[in-house]
Amino acid sequence: MKKIVYTAAVLAVLPLIAGCETASSEEGLQSGTFTGVGEGYNDEIELNVTIGEGVVSSIETVWHDETASVFDNAWAGISEDIVGKDSTEEIEVVSGATGSSNGIIAAIDEALEQSLNADGDAVAEASNDEDDTEEDTEMATSGELDLDQVNEFLNTSAGLGPGSIANEVQIIPHAHIDGPEHETDFYAFVNFKNAGRDYIKYQVSYLSCTCRSASVNYWQTAYVELSLPESREKEDIELKTLSFDTDSSDNYLAGFWGDSDPTPAGVSYETFKTEFIPHFVNKDASYLQTLSTIKDIDLNEYQDGEGRESFEIDTYTGSSVSANNIIRIVDAMIDYHAQDDFFQN
Repeated sequence: MKKIVYTAAVLAVLPLIAGCETASSEEGLQSGTFTGVGEGYNDEIELNVTIGEGVVSSIETVWHDETASVFDNAWAGISEDIVGKDSTEEIEVVSGATGSSNGIIAAIDEALEQSLNADGDAVAEASNDEDDTEEDTEMATSGELDLDQVNEFLNTSAGLGPGSIANEVQIIPHAHIDGPEHETDFYAFVNFKNAGRDYIKYQVSYLSCTCRSASVNYWQTAYVELSLPESREKEDIELKTLSFDTDSSDNYLAGFWGDSDPTPAGVSYETFKTEFIPHFVNKDASYLQTLSTIKDIDLNEYQDGEGRESFEIDTYTGSSVSANNIIRIVDAMIDYHAQDDFFQN
């Protein structure tokens, strides 16, 4: 079973079937958020329905196991109709999604029934919850919620965090660059961090290629090992491993190449893996953080090393988004790595 959560700030409850009993507002709906469950086509559908000023103001789908396209059809067909209403009497079942419609309507009716029968304490509690939600929304939209607070929440609110079996996670800034070299502030997600004796290994997921349709702009995950230098100086941090497939032991698939393979210019992931990426491995931050794009790489330095004499940096001119964002994510990871407690002592 899959859990699918839909949130709509002022988007509302769903359908009704002809012939079903519906909750009546003769006694008046109490304000608050109420949970209802109805039988859908595959299984139960659970909703949270929020009431304000005697009518439905918003709805949240807590859980369902319907076919996604069918459920979405039911939702899209009647969600707008229910907003501002105090019952489902005028809501019609969506053709082709009868089972899902019936389950949604039944769940709404149950929530409305709870609203009708709510006592003062329940209403007061719901009102307080609504006030808290408004405060949280105001904080988020006013910019008061910063990245440090988000990361603290991620590492303290569940089973994630330093010392846990799931390790620490982090959202970090990533200066994305596209083909025409326009920069956009993105975020990358460090979803794994684990320290060894003289290095820390990471997984970081980020969006690289944005030249394709949004429907195939897949994120990619890099496996990264960065050293813990004896000097404890940021400039001496060394990139020990960078991979978009296996980790340094070759036992675990820790990375994922999400860009085109090959790129529209014909460069394969294998070429990136065997020619481009090795140039950066074993280099330190004093060099790596001088690079912004492939234009900053000196050809003689790029060709330095056994078997690299014929390699050309121009190979990646038509694949610069993939190449340049590898450079950018390494830079972002060095900045994040340098914030580790090791460097603060």
